[in-house]
Amino acid sequence: MRILTTFFLTLLSVVLWSQDVVVTMSNDSMMTKNMTACCDSTNVKQKPWVSVEYRVYLDPAKTTRNELSAAGFSLDQQASEIAVKFGQFPKIFLYQQLGTLTNSNYTSLYGFGLKEKYQRDLIKHPAIVLAPYIELGAGYYQLTTVRNVNGNSTSSSFSGNIQENKISNFSFTGDLGVNIGYSFKMLGSNVSLTANGGYQTNLPSTWKTGHSLAFREKLDLSSLYFGGRIGITLDDCCCCCTAACK
Repeated sequence: MRILTTFFLTLLSVVLWSQDVVVTMSNDSMMTKNMTACCDSTNVKQKPWVSVEYRVYLDPAKTTRNELSAAGFSLDQQASEIAVKFGQFPKIFLYQQLGTLTNSNYTSLYGFGLKEKYQRDLIKHPAIVLAPYIELGAGYYQLTTVRNVNGNSTSSSFSGNIQENKISNFSFTGDLGVNIGYSFKMLGSNVSLTANGGYQTNLPSTWKTGHSLAFREKLDLSSLYFGGRIGITLDDCCCCCTAACK
């Protein structure tokens, strides 16, 4: 009788343990299936990693160019800008508008600062990018003029023949544009290639010397522009599945 009782108790323990194993395996299988479905869906959030953008401005600083021309300096009509953005931080940009050596005179305009973009995707498709945007920024710009450049040797600068002057400007910018392109997966990340274009303007502010003494002339960066951008994002799958598969 004692042996029979022990046998039934052991059998009962084995049955209960087997049910726990089956339930656990079923739950694990369902969780894995749900996580896979979640991570394979188009609702996976994208985590920005890095992006690089290049722009060409068609006609910026027009008023400044005219003033320089009247003084014997030639500043190019077009300008370029390159920008890098890491993660969720604002993008860092470098602006340059070069000049042409004319009658021993040379000038150039450089700037750097931060910009933040706010955009809205019009097409909800992982491979197509169509997104209008608004971008706000702030930057520091410096205009350099050089006289008596009569040779390509540094000795002309050491001798004191070259006269160099600089004035500065701090300006807030804003622009409207649109990104058009496509996105694809590569090496576990999402790569987007887009072309963009739009119009930038700024709050015209006066040129200064010594960072405080202001002139009456202002810098106006209003211009149409076009360019391109490459961006890399990562699937924020764990965050998505944690929220969606509970």
